[in-house]
Amino acid sequence: MLGHHSQYMRDSRAVAKEALRYAKSLKLAGDGNDIWIFDIDDTLISHLPYFANHGLGTEPINLTSFIEWMNKSKAPALPASLQLYRELLSLGFKIVLLTGRPEEWRMATVTNLKKVGYHTWENLSSNPQECGKYVEKYAVGHKQQYKKDFETVVDQAYSYVTTLNLTQDGKNIWVFDVDETTLSNLPLLAQMGYGDAPALPASPKLYNELLSLGIKVVFLTGRSESLRNATAINLQKEAYTNWEKLILKGSDYPSGVPNVIFKSNERRKLGEID
Repeated sequence: MLGHHSQYMRDSRAVAKEALRYAKSLKLAGDGNDIWIFDIDDTLISHLPYFANHGLGTEPINLTSFIEWMNKSKAPALPASLQLYRELLSLGFKIVLLTGRPEEWRMATVTNLKKVGYHTWENLSSNPQECGKYVEKYAVGHKQQYKKDFETVVDQAYSYVTTLNLTQDGKNIWVFDVDETTLSNLPLLAQMGYGDAPALPASPKLYNELLSLGIKVVFLTGRSESLRNATAINLQKEAYTNWEKLILKGSDYPSGVPNVIFKSNERRKLGEID
């Protein structure tokens, strides 16, 4: 998983290559408003060294230990992401970093990013509302770039899954996030001033194609367990009617636990299912 030739690294390089190809295809305005938004965790920097020392998913996550490791700013860069970052800067993009990390981790986050080669960005925010102007232009601009990009990602995901050698033991799982993956929050953001949002029909198409291949679907979301009923109703209303599990953030995760920890732990549990 950690080696240069591992599937994880090959996938990372493939995604970065496609992202760069797409970026080069764009006609930039050159007005200082050409923005590229990156997540941080397991996008720019990797938690794999920590998990490699803790069983690679075979051990429950120790929250205290994981936070201590994060605060030491020891996460390495994903090489393909760092190269993509540099290429985007050379093309004239401004970089915005949007993360689910709590604000109190800002110093450790900045230190870690700079230590591994990410030195320049326009904004680093743990609050999506601060990125509102970027979201509005991207999501509801006249070119509907958000919708186009979403359809491209879904097409690539399906192309990838058709290359897999699937077993017939009922253990083939595809994990979907919910928000901005299978359901869109853009209508809500529109009410908050981000503009009107188009529907995104691409995700149900991918979902149905995965089911037709015999892959079981798991929904994993950082939404609170108290929203289970509303989430299930919403999914079913939008034609997601069949799933193996719907995993929400329950009371066993203390308030303030970052979603990266919650989701990593739940994915570990999925890997233990017989």
